[in-house]
Amino acid sequence: MLSAKSSDALVVWAPAKVNLFLEVLARRPDGYHEINTLMVTVSLYDTLEFKEEASGAIRLRCDQPNLSTGADNLVVRAAELLRRRSGCARGADIGLAKRIPLAAGLAGGSTDAAAALVGLNRLWGLGLAEAELAGLAAELGSDIPFFFAAPAAWCTGRREGGAAEAGTAAVVAPGLSWCRPFHRGGLPRREGPPGAVPRRRDPGGGGGG
Repeated sequence: MLSAKSSDALVVWAPAKVNLFLEVLARRPDGYHEINTLMVTVSLYDTLEFKEEASGAIRLRCDQPNLSTGADNLVVRAAELLRRRSGCARGADIGLAKRIPLAAGLAGGSTDAAAALVGLNRLWGLGLAEAELAGLAAELGSDIPFFFAAPAAWCTGRREGGAAEAGTAAVVAPGLSWCRPFHRGGLPRREGPPGAVPRRRDPGGGGGG
C-alpha cells in the first residue's frame, strides 16, 4: 500500500479490488466456502489519515455519514486487535475519506482494515513484519490478507493466495448493493469437477452447448 508521512500525520491509500474470476465450491466446516479466484487491485482508493490521539482512544471519522465509525467498523476492529496483540496502549485519530462505493463488492471495508494495520504499525513504531500483519488480517476477514499480497493473487481455499501478474481492467459500479449472503447463496450449482467451465444455458432453461 502507498503511504506518506508528514510532520504530524501518516496517510495511507487503500485500493479497491476486483475478482476477475470466481468459482465458489463446497462449504467448509468453519462456515466459509472453498473458492478459486483471481483478485487484483485497481486504481480506486480510499484515503486514511492517522494521527496520534493523546487520550489513548481509537477515534474514527468518515466523510460518509451512513458508514458506522463505531466498534463494528473494520478499521476500529483492526486498530484494537493490533493494540491487543502488540501490547501498545497508544491511541489514534483516524480520518477516512471514502472513494470506493459501499456494498459494491470491491472490498472497501477490507482494504481499509488492511490500511489501518499498515498505518498504525508505522505510526506507533511497532515494527511488525508484513507477514505478521497479514496474520492479524486473517483474523478480521477473508479478503483482508490479500492486500498484503497485492497487486494480484490467485486465491484458493478461504482465499489463501499466491502471486499473480497484474493487468488492466475498467470497473463500473451500477449503484446496486452487493449483499454477500445473496451472491453466495443465489449461485446456481456448478456441474462438473472443480475448475470445469460451467455449461451455458439458454434463456428458456434448456441445456446449451
